[in-house]
Amino acid sequence: MNLRPRVLLTITLIISVLVLLFCLLLVRQQVANGRQVIAATQEAARAILAQRQDMLQSQYRGRLKSLVEARPEAINAFAAGDRQELLLQAQRLATVFERENPWFAALFFILPDNQVFLRAQNPEYHGDDAALVSPLIAAANHSRQPTADFELVRGGLHYRLVHPVEQHGRYLGLAGFGIDSRYLIEDLGSRLDCDVALALPAAAGPTMSWLQAPLIKHGDYLLLSQHGNFFAQAPTALDPRRDEQRLRVGDRHVVVLAHPLTNDQGEELGRILIARDISAMVRETLLRLLQTLGQRLVLLALALLLLYVVLGRLLQHNQTLTTSLRRSNETLEERVLERTRALEQETIQRRQAEQRAERARRMEAIGLMAGGVAHDLNNILSGLSSYPEFLLMQVGPDSPLRGPLLSIEESGRRAAAVVADLLTVSRGVACVKKPHSINGIVRSYLDSPEAKRLVTEHPAVALVSDLQAKGVCLCSAMHLQKVLMNLVTNAVEALQDKGRVRIATRDEGPGQHTHQVHNVRPGPWVVLTVEDNGPGIDETNLPHIFEPFYSRKKLGRSGTGLGLAVVWNAIQDHGGDITVASSPAGTVFTVHLPACDENEAATLDGEVSPDELRGSGRILVVDDEMMQREVAAKMLKLLGYEVYTVAGGEDAVRFLHQQPVDLVLLDMLMDGMNGVETFRAIRAINPVQKAIIASGYSGSTEFDQARELGARCLLMKPYSMVQLGQAVRMALTG
Repeated sequence: MNLRPRVLLTITLIISVLVLLFCLLLVRQQVANGRQVIAATQEAARAILAQRQDMLQSQYRGRLKSLVEARPEAINAFAAGDRQELLLQAQRLATVFERENPWFAALFFILPDNQVFLRAQNPEYHGDDAALVSPLIAAANHSRQPTADFELVRGGLHYRLVHPVEQHGRYLGLAGFGIDSRYLIEDLGSRLDCDVALALPAAAGPTMSWLQAPLIKHGDYLLLSQHGNFFAQAPTALDPRRDEQRLRVGDRHVVVLAHPLTNDQGEELGRILIARDISAMVRETLLRLLQTLGQRLVLLALALLLLYVVLGRLLQHNQTLTTSLRRSNETLEERVLERTRALEQETIQRRQAEQRAERARRMEAIGLMAGGVAHDLNNILSGLSSYPEFLLMQVGPDSPLRGPLLSIEESGRRAAAVVADLLTVSRGVACVKKPHSINGIVRSYLDSPEAKRLVTEHPAVALVSDLQAKGVCLCSAMHLQKVLMNLVTNAVEALQDKGRVRIATRDEGPGQHTHQVHNVRPGPWVVLTVEDNGPGIDETNLPHIFEPFYSRKKLGRSGTGLGLAVVWNAIQDHGGDITVASSPAGTVFTVHLPACDENEAATLDGEVSPDELRGSGRILVVDDEMMQREVAAKMLKLLGYEVYTVAGGEDAVRFLHQQPVDLVLLDMLMDGMNGVETFRAIRAINPVQKAIIASGYSGSTEFDQARELGARCLLMKPYSMVQLGQAVRMALTG
């Protein structure tokens, strides 16, 4: 067989398979549509039944209670045993209820011993024991509580409501209503536009001796056809026990859905049968299927004819092109190989650049969110951080309140540390940078409570240091201590309670740092490394470790998911670089920080008590948060200063027009005039006015503007009394 017949046969088979697949998908779609219709019918039936049952309960429970409590003539007759008078009163009520609802079937009164005192619809039948056919009545007489449920009684399946009757503390028995369940069936059929029937157990037939309706015996069930005539014919294949059944009766296709009617004990008393006619849907499916097959067969014939003509021309032209393409292909392969090598290199470089840009965008977006959240949290935490400090100064060392206050103060510090992490994630936050020895920062961390606690909790982990750096870096000591703390904590916890963590420092000259990072200066550098001999970081996790909230720590380990994000942002804010190398033998984090030309590094501040910071002078506190103003004012008053407070920039300007102060404690982010605008207006009044900027979150740009105007220092919220006292003394004496 030559090429043309093989191609035509292959295409014919492919198109035929596609047609069959399309028809199969069409059938599946129609079946799915049918399932949706059935599911919608089931859901609608459940909703209607639940709605009607709730309506019956709410409507008739109130009326039954009204009968018991607001019909003294009926209750008096019941109490006196006057059956005739009670019948007269009951029949009046029953007439009203039957006029409202034709399916109102029973109004009755039961004595405490379960004997029937009166049936308003069948007054000649009384004195029998209702408990024999009605467990609900027996239970209600026993509990003396209002009760409602479905029951099979002489009149069929009723929804019964009973209410205890008392007079002057004497229990008289029960009053009750009965609503024929056919009310639910009739309503369900009307609203769903379906044939509906009630299937009752055949064994309950003798019990329903008063039911005046044609019952159709069908297996173990008695069918009561209430809406439509489908169930009146009682198809032989119908099985009321099945929840869903498809039947074909003549040319009709019907889906029969069964919904059980149960009492509160979960016993099934009967089943509601709903017949949904899907004949139109079946006919539509067959019609669409035939149309599809016809259309596809016509298209197949046309396609084969066209292919037969076109294919001959293509084969002839193909032979001519094959030789030319073979020659061109050899030349092209050589060029492609050369270009592929170049593209691979370009792709690697572009991917690295895209990854850096994407990380920067993500960190910037998360940083904006974190900064805003941190600002609000810092304002909230001011009271939690400051009030325990006030109270501790006022209670004695033996006070039982001292321990709880210290716990609250520690919780405030820990919460403030988490917020500080959020601020570090927000790039560009203002912080004060001074020349510091990297060795001094490492020693300060090793002497800190955090490091000592880490060593205590992991006694089998050796924490060693090798400090050889002589250079100084311009940095925020607090942020670099946090960087070191996060790296060491992660390293210790990665060891699984056994191993070694090495902290090392060294100097590097210009050009020695070869990591390809944009906007990183050539050197010299101060280098900090944290190395562990743990199991290493999985390769799939390594690209994501600096992302906020990306953590693979086990439950019970420390951290908020921000640790390495804090590290990365802090290093970026210092103009530095951080790299990580990991293998099964361990992990090494290497931090490069630009060295500065300062000869003397600043030393970290020691502990200072509030009493050492007492002073005098007039200070104006400007903050739009009332709690912030109160906290700052109390701190300053305890330190001996005369304090005034205002709620915003406009108020501060008006105040300083009237009287001068020695220092202004100014919030940066306020409604109306912000801190920079307010300080600019204050400087217009007093060009030498001293000021401190305080803020829960402030960008470095805003602080630089305030510093150019003459602001003495930045105080980050929440601050302690010692921090505030040091800042005030520096501003007043500097």
